[in-house]
Amino acid sequence: MYFLVIGCLQLDVFFPGLSPTHWSTTIGPLLFVLSINAVKEAVDDYGRHKSDAEVNARTVEVVRVKEESPDGKKRVVLESTAWRDLRVGDVAKVRADAEIPADLLLVASADVSSLAYVETANLDGETNLKVKTTAPIDGAREALRELDNADALVSVFTQKNARLACEAPNNQLYKFEGKWITGGEEGGDGNSCETETGLSADNVLLRGSTLRNAKFVFGVVVFTGGDTKLMRNATRAPRKTSRLERHMNVLVMCVGLFQTLVGLALAGAQREWLWRQNPEVAAGGSKVRGVDGVATMRHWYLAPSGVWPDVEAADADGFFTQFVRFVVLLNALIPISLYVTLELVKVIQCFLIANDKHLYDTENDTKCGVRTTTLNEELGAVSCVLSDKTGTLTRNVMAFAKCSINGIAYGEDDQVVNDVSCLKGFSNDTDFDTLDASSGASHVRVRVDAFVSGDDEPNATKTKTKTKTKNNDRVATETHVVARSRSLRAAVEARHPPVAAFLEHLATCHTVVPEPLPLREEETTASEESAKPSSHGAASFGGFKYQASSPDEEALVTGAAILGRRVARNADGMVEILSSEEDVEEKTSSTVRILAVNEFTSARKRMSVIVRDDSRAPGERLILRLKGADATVLERCAEPADHESRMVFEKTQEHLDLFAREGLRTLVLAERNLSE
Repeated sequence: MYFLVIGCLQLDVFFPGLSPTHWSTTIGPLLFVLSINAVKEAVDDYGRHKSDAEVNARTVEVVRVKEESPDGKKRVVLESTAWRDLRVGDVAKVRADAEIPADLLLVASADVSSLAYVETANLDGETNLKVKTTAPIDGAREALRELDNADALVSVFTQKNARLACEAPNNQLYKFEGKWITGGEEGGDGNSCETETGLSADNVLLRGSTLRNAKFVFGVVVFTGGDTKLMRNATRAPRKTSRLERHMNVLVMCVGLFQTLVGLALAGAQREWLWRQNPEVAAGGSKVRGVDGVATMRHWYLAPSGVWPDVEAADADGFFTQFVRFVVLLNALIPISLYVTLELVKVIQCFLIANDKHLYDTENDTKCGVRTTTLNEELGAVSCVLSDKTGTLTRNVMAFAKCSINGIAYGEDDQVVNDVSCLKGFSNDTDFDTLDASSGASHVRVRVDAFVSGDDEPNATKTKTKTKTKNNDRVATETHVVARSRSLRAAVEARHPPVAAFLEHLATCHTVVPEPLPLREEETTASEESAKPSSHGAASFGGFKYQASSPDEEALVTGAAILGRRVARNADGMVEILSSEEDVEEKTSSTVRILAVNEFTSARKRMSVIVRDDSRAPGERLILRLKGADATVLERCAEPADHESRMVFEKTQEHLDLFAREGLRTLVLAERNLSE
């Protein structure tokens, strides 16, 4: 704005003869700076427009019922439809790992439990999977899963005056009020017979979320376009200003103030000099004129022309005119080249950042994306990152690092000093070579790949698929370093009862859903790019993909799988566990029934399950298993019955404090037997 005002004052069209300098000295650089900014804004707008066009052009399958001539038989087809062409009331089919195109009412799922897991990172930044349930609409699941009975599909969604009544579009992500209404025909008494089914946010898939752990789902479009909750929460991007720009603006204001003061001083000095050199002008002001009508002045070359703004004499008009002239003359105190240089430097920096090989992500084959050119210098000044979310710093990849079982701590290097007297049950000479009571260190002979390969014959010739699948297992083992604990492996080999109970607890107390990897996916996920820990709660190990609602559960279940307790199935209240031991050629399978699940909440800070294990002795088959925050679980534990139990309890608390001081996230597992 400052340079625009100066440039206008320099234009002879508006103020002839006012400026001592030509307008091009200011207008030219100003146009250059504005052109650079315009080009940058145009590029950013084009990028946003291109991104919007790509999103709107994405396709989704929509269920259509068409009539075949000449007999008029109806058939159901899936048409590929662009997102922008979706209409309210359409029935869309969304496949696994695809983004939801609109706000959908979930009416059918490929999951046997009629559930769907979605990742809402684009909505609220949370990568934990959220569970959605299908709406209780009679016949919808059967009609959509088969898609071979057009009459049944038409009956569900078009006949009986079926309709959806819901709230108006709003921006509340976790709230939805609606009802599915069928009927409406008048009965014998003249009253309408309607059936209403209540709907909630648990039945709605929001646009922007990603489908996980289900091969496909069907949903009725509720809101599209700008009416979706995602778009209702969209706000205009704020203008970002760096500290350097703010500091420079302050300096410019200070220089402008200094320029104004200097202009006033020079205009006043010139007026004082004019009065002293031309006393007749000072005495008569603008009324003093010569013979030719021009003010008489001693210095003829300073005589005013009498045409505005070159007014005659030394009155207020003349003082203001000289002040403006001095301000225009001194505009070089604020160099416009400074802004030109800054803009050029930022553009070049953005190019260098985008092509910096040190900022290249080899895992995802992605270069650094420069979203704005206004904060380059802020990025270079970052020295400390503060976050209240561990997932922000860990990419939501949790590593099972250490554990304490029955008073014995296990870790990657086993440097935690353990009480050797607690090592009970190791009667096999092959488990331990020596036990050093002074250091607590154990020298163990355990085959390194005993629990990693997942193959019954480690030295056998592997097929191409098995070799590729083992890449995922290797990555999982490298991530969950607790599996490299030699003493823990020895305890598992020796079937140490507390360790076995610990692994059984990890394999049953969770909401993780395993999905067997098909052959083609095993080959695909074995590539270097796919064999990385997942950040959305899906990890692969031993031919299974584990879909978890949180990275914590994924880490615990994967850790148990690496140590020989692999969850193979979790559906219909049944959990199937595959156990692999080094001295057993074939894997053994066991199944437990989950009678009840109390899921984790931020208020309870724990989750629990009630398990029935028929392989146990009578009186021990019904078990309550609990896991959660250490403070929450420990206060619910029974008082130690004897000295040994008290020692184990105190040792566990010491290990928890030690783990916490190392910066690890801690939780406690506990269980008790229940009566029938």
